[in-house]
Amino acid sequence: MGYVGNLLEYLVHRFRSNDVLWALHGGLAANAYRDEVRQTMDTDILVSAQHTTIRDLAHGLETDGWEVVTVVDDYLARLKHSRFGNLDVAYSLTDYEHGAVERAQQRLAHDGIPMLTVEDVVIHKLVASRWKDDMDVVSILSTSPELDLTYINRWLAVFEKSAHFDRLRAIARAEAGKRGQ
Repeated sequence: MGYVGNLLEYLVHRFRSNDVLWALHGGLAANAYRDEVRQTMDTDILVSAQHTTIRDLAHGLETDGWEVVTVVDDYLARLKHSRFGNLDVAYSLTDYEHGAVERAQQRLAHDGIPMLTVEDVVIHKLVASRWKDDMDVVSILSTSPELDLTYINRWLAVFEKSAHFDRLRAIARAEAGKRGQ
């Protein structure tokens, strides 16, 4: 993982020492569940809104050499570092996002890195609903993971994304059928 591994180790140490709950999400989290890894140009994390504001968090990271590129609506901070690269910090604002960060604490990836569960990566990707997110979902589904469909369907109903999930599941089944021929 090169610099990314170093970045993740830094985040584990930095946030653990400040009691900040966070989880890896976005492209790197999707890669952990996809059938084929795709390139991503940044690291995305979701931070629980319990102890700090996004602006305070970004300011704290500036002391470690991070440059704040932008802060959007107290929800997203984009930062860059000469050694670690680009970091997007999303702030959990909804009950769903708070729960996703808490679920990630129970499923730590290697080296104590909290990562969204496969269900929460799928939900996040469906809510974002960009082409690359849809392709991540199709790739994840093609690995035939054991999914808690009750959990996924409950949240997709809230976000009105159930029909979109059904379409992507059909695409994943068709892709799997082509590979099986």
